[in-house]
Amino acid sequence: MSASVIELISFIKEKHSIASVSSPDGYPVRWIYQLEDPSAAGSLGAGALVVTTGLMTKDNPEALGKMLTGLRDARAAGLILVGGSFPPETVGSAGIPLFTMPAGTDIASLMYDCCHFLTRQEAKELTVVKAFKSVLMNGVVSDGAARYLEQHGYPAMSKYRVMCFRPGSSQTHAQSMVEPPPTPGTRSCMFRYADTILFVVCADSQSKCGEMAENIHMTLGTLSDGGFVGISDMFTSLDSLPTAYRQAVSASKTAAAARTGTVFYNGVGLFTLLRSVQDSREADEYVSGILGQIKSHDAAEHTDLLKTLKAYMRCGGSVQEAADMLGIHRNTVNNKIRFIKEHFGIAFDYPGITSLSVAIALDDMKGVK
Repeated sequence: MSASVIELISFIKEKHSIASVSSPDGYPVRWIYQLEDPSAAGSLGAGALVVTTGLMTKDNPEALGKMLTGLRDARAAGLILVGGSFPPETVGSAGIPLFTMPAGTDIASLMYDCCHFLTRQEAKELTVVKAFKSVLMNGVVSDGAARYLEQHGYPAMSKYRVMCFRPGSSQTHAQSMVEPPPTPGTRSCMFRYADTILFVVCADSQSKCGEMAENIHMTLGTLSDGGFVGISDMFTSLDSLPTAYRQAVSASKTAAAARTGTVFYNGVGLFTLLRSVQDSREADEYVSGILGQIKSHDAAEHTDLLKTLKAYMRCGGSVQEAADMLGIHRNTVNNKIRFIKEHFGIAFDYPGITSLSVAIALDDMKGVK
């Protein structure tokens, strides 16, 4: 359940006098809280819209700064100050939307109206999500789903993509449903589906989806050890969503296998071919023929040569970048790569490096379902 800050403020303006002090763009509002103690600011969670009277921050810049830092780090949706004003030097560095309301504001009434609005939004969102899930599960858009989606900004004919976020750690999947800040020029619906988080996106351009993917990584990735985003091709109707979903899932698996943050389906290339054979006996034999000795050595000697080799390849043969990725000295990487060349016959020239790249890709894909 969430609403943009702009939507919520527009709603309460009908009854309450509220002024925007800084840009209202920010994380979607999930709930509203009253807070006076700056030390508790970081405990409210993402999407909190906070109301304060400034009881413990008035004429105390340090306390106000502590509150703002806590709210910013917690990805709060905004801060409303009742009966006061923000110091000018605070406005530009707050990092969250700021609002003021006059002294004497009925805070209980304000919070009731906000909760009423958010509850209505939740009901709408749940129905939209249900409609999208029915399309993905049944493979067709029913007349009822089409009508409802049209009413809520998702017409039958429009420019659609599906984005699939695959958490980097299954243990943190449960806490990964923090909605990213809105991307200008897009409309999206976010929901869990299977073991992923999906976004059905109305967007005109690939660059807009790339910008949205950055927001997803910034928001969800920090909660799930990075995570991976797959983005489908663009389609022009709701009927194509099942295909877009399959493309997004495929691209997210490719991103996970390649340890690449974001992959567009149209850039999957070789991985599409490899995925068609990844579970075959021939693929297993191919990987074993190239990487088998290294794996056996690692198991017997408790080394991590394969991990170093994969990092080296992912960094395009850059020893320094591989060292940075692994958190070790570049000389250590050099020594391990030299050992691999000398003892396992691994070739880093053409065509050997192509065979090695394919073997690593197949091996990585084994761990991505």
